Formats: sequence, structure tokens, C-alpha cells
Amino acid sequence: MIEVDGEGVGSMSYIRIPYGPNRRSLAWRIGITVLPKHRRRGIGAKAHRLLAEQLLTQSDVHRVEADTDPENPPERRALVNAGFVQEGGLKGAQWRNGAWHDRVLFALTRDALG
Repeated sequence: MIEVDGEGVGSMSYIRIPYGPNRRSLAWRIGITVLPKHRRRGIGAKAHRLLAEQLLTQSDVHRVEADTDPENPPERRALVNAGFVQEGGLKGAQWRNGAWHDRVLFALTRDALG
């Protein structure tokens, strides 16, 4: 749950993504939703950053990822403002509204925290 001044304004989730056969090759994939009336206030960027920092500092994982729709500029800006770097595209990765949609992949690695 994302809260601002005690009010629920959104939600967060995360899952592990394997990139190899060992534990050191795991990454976290995060997702954040901010309720429409609370958007465009920097809440998404702050939530992305806080969740990424928590996952990186409380586990030995080196990488946190997030993806979004290429046609979602506010979410893309929120990820960049949170310190994520755009890495590339995921062709036809999401089934939504009766069709396949592309995604754009972003990542923040442990060494980017400083």
C-alpha cells in the first residue's frame, strides 16, 4: 500500500525474476499503481525509488526492474526521476484489452545507489 498523510493512494508489488541458475542472478521486478486523483504529484517516482532501495538493501539482489507501456509518458518520467535507466523494449509482452502490447524495460542496479 502507498500512503500519503495516512490516506491510501496506490499499491506496490514485486516478484523475483531469474536470470541464471544461481541466487546471485535473481532480480526484482516491481509494479506500482497510483490512483488517478493522486497522480502527477511525484508519488510514483518516490514510491518506485523507496521500494527499489528497500529491495536492494534488504537482499543480495543486484538489480530492480520495472516495465511500462511505451504510450505511458508519465510512468516513464516517474521511473527516470526515480533513478531507473531505460534499457530496451519487450515486444508483445503484455496481453491487454484483447491484443498484445509492447513494454519498455527500466532498471536500477545496486551500484547506482552510490
